[in-house]
This record gives sequence, structure tokens and C-alpha cells, in this order.
Amino acid sequence: MNPPPPNSAPSIAIIGSGPAGLMAATQFAAYSPLPIHLYEKRTGLGRKLLIAGSSGLNISHSLPLSEFSAQYRGWDAARWRKLLSDFSPTDWIRFIENDLGLETFLGTSDRYFVREMKASLLLRKWTALLEEKKVIFHPAYTLVDFTPGLDFTFETPDGKRETHPHVGAVFAFGGGSWEESTPEWLALLASKGISTEPFRASNVGYEVAWKKEFLAEAEGKPLKKIRFTSKRGTKEGELVVTAYGLEGTPIYFHGEPGLAH
Repeated sequence: MNPPPPNSAPSIAIIGSGPAGLMAATQFAAYSPLPIHLYEKRTGLGRKLLIAGSSGLNISHSLPLSEFSAQYRGWDAARWRKLLSDFSPTDWIRFIENDLGLETFLGTSDRYFVREMKASLLLRKWTALLEEKKVIFHPAYTLVDFTPGLDFTFETPDGKRETHPHVGAVFAFGGGSWEESTPEWLALLASKGISTEPFRASNVGYEVAWKKEFLAEAEGKPLKKIRFTSKRGTKEGELVVTAYGLEGTPIYFHGEPGLAH
């Protein structure tokens, strides 16, 4: 995990070691003869993957592709269908089972999980696979500048390091979830004239002013067989009572005020 700095040979750079960065490295390793360098600002890889999988690793859903693609927002449904046809949930599960050697199962919630219910083993298997494919990891490399020609400047424990040349790059910075402040890469991209979509909440709960007596009995308890309907359609599932309100799939699906039971 502490390789020597990149040499001057043409290579591919991937910035970020979340699932998107790891999968980008996986695909490049399968099809490109060039060296692949993966840079991560933290000392360890896959932090958000570990956080998301700390209480059970939900890896996908059993919805048909047409319904699965409708869960995504920000682009039109046709674009999501095309993307998910190129690499479908089935392809993803097959990768986990065949390439990483992990067993998966379909839970009662119609979601798929890895048998161990933890992200740590999946991450270890995935990074080991990439190491076998000669992907070079650079932990504690924070991107601070880059040129149109894909020369990069990183802040490292040993000071600033410049890497070049790269013939291609993937910016897999990740979103704003689990971050304590606005990600610094937004300002970096803006300084290069690269526009971004503003962050907006996706899987969020709803605030409810519960009475203390109710919370004392119900906090953390599931509400079964709930059905919510809005202009987006109808969604059934479970909700969980939290200190501030409600969490759960039916709420996440609608993602807007004005729900009706």
C-alpha cells in the first residue's frame, strides 16, 4: 500500500477509491495495457464502502431492470436504462460472486446481500484482485491541481508530488454523504471551468415531532407493510421510527413532500 511514486511512463489515473473508482480500475485493468494508478486522499481505501456496509452490505435489488432504472434521478429514465443495460445489477452480482469469490443471497426485503453482511471482506478481496492485475495504489494522495494535459499535483505526507503524463483519467471523487464539510474538489473543478450539479438530498427521512412518550417505546422499531402513494407511484416496504422522524424505502422512493397513505 506504499508503492514508490509514479514514473514518467504514460498511464491512466483514477482519483478516488470508492466503488466507482475501484470498478473503473477493474475495467481498465481488463482492457488496457497501460499502467493504472489509483490515488486516494485517505490513508485507507474504500471508506464510504466500509461505512455503507457497517451494518449489513446491501449490494443490489431484485427489481426488473425497467423498474430498477426508475429509482435513479437526475437524468431521464432512458439514459439510466442504457447505462444499466451496459452493466446491470446481474453483472454486478456476477462480478462479486465469480471475480471476488463471495456468496450473495436475496433477503426478504428483495435486496441482495453478501453472505458475511460486511463490506470489509469485499473490499479486501477487491483490492487484492486489483493488486494481482498490477493496479498501483497511492494512499494519502490528495489532488490539489491538474492541467488540461492531465498532469496532476498531489499533496502527500512527503510534500507535493507531481505526476505526468496521463493519457486518461477518471475523477471518482464521490458525493457529499458522510462528509463533515463541502468537498474541496467542487472548488477545484470550478477553478478549471468545469460545471457541476449542486448536491441535493436523495435517501433522506422525514421529520416528525414525536412525543417523548412515543419515542421511548417506538424509537428504532420497524413499521411493517407500509404503502405510500404520490405522483411518482406507489411504494410498499418498511419504515423505521427515529428520534427525528421516519426512515425507510417508501420514503426514499418518493423523495418529496406531499405523501399520502
